[in-house]
This record gives sequence, structure tokens and C-alpha cells, in this order.
Amino acid sequence: MLLLVQVRFRNVKELMTLYVLRRNCQKLLFIWAGGFSFGGMTDGYERYKKIMDNPPKNLIFPGIVPPERMRELYALADLFLLPSYNELFPMTILEAASCEAPIMLRDLDLYKVILDGNYRATSDVSEMREAILEYKNHPERLKDLKEKKLERFLKSIQKSICWKSG
Repeated sequence: MLLLVQVRFRNVKELMTLYVLRRNCQKLLFIWAGGFSFGGMTDGYERYKKIMDNPPKNLIFPGIVPPERMRELYALADLFLLPSYNELFPMTILEAASCEAPIMLRDLDLYKVILDGNYRATSDVSEMREAILEYKNHPERLKDLKEKKLERFLKSIQKSICWKSG
């Protein structure tokens, strides 16, 4: 199972979330696409750098990935995970959705308003781990998440289109 994780490195908590997840899910491959938003000024930069320079075998850090290659990663991913603690609403979620990747996000109010059930909400690392293992052990549930997400998305688009008779 391939999990695509995308965040901007802003704080140690986000990296530690992923690090704990990958440690508890050894047979899964995690790809963390992204980079240091604030370079060397990033909180915990030295700690991040050590992990990135010597990653565990099930964790890949490709760094900043060009948009056309990101679309390939979204399409390849069994699950897109954004473990951020706060966001303004990253375009990565819409990009992942447009590539039909099933989405798991931290349970933030912002997402509820905009995405309305088109993702798996998790409140902490433990819930993320449980959900990932559920999908690994029951791939049909991951397929259901993807199909329901697509169905709801298409319905929401249909509601927003005004058809005029000619």
C-alpha cells in the first residue's frame, strides 16, 4: 500500500506524526512530498534534516515535486494523507481529489465545511494508524471511500451547474 503524504515542513509535530505512523506500519510505503516552507528557519529544521538525510526504508522524501509529477503521485497513491494541524486550505487536497485519490485528513473544522464527507477524518496519530491498517486489511473499504467521494463530488458539481433550455 502506497501512502502519499504532503505537507510543508513547519513544525516538528507534523513530521513526528508521519514518523510514528511509518514506524507502526512497517509494510507500507510512505512518500512525503514537500519541502521546508521557511528553510533553515523552520522550527525543528536540524531534527528534520537528520531524518531526511537518513530515512527509514519505508519512508521516501522526494522534496519539492513538479506539478506534473505530483499528478502522477496522486494517481499512484492508495491514500493521500495530509496530517497538518492547521491550514488555510491547501490546494493539494483539491489536486488529490481531482486525481481521484482517496483522502485522509486531520479532523479540522475547515475541511468539514468545504469537503463535507468526501474524506476520512482522523483526530490523531492513533486514529490515522487504525484507519490506514483498516484500509490495508480491507481494501474494499478504501475502494468504497474513493467511490463515495467521487459520487458526492459529482453530485455537488451537478447542483452548482445551471442548465438553460434553448
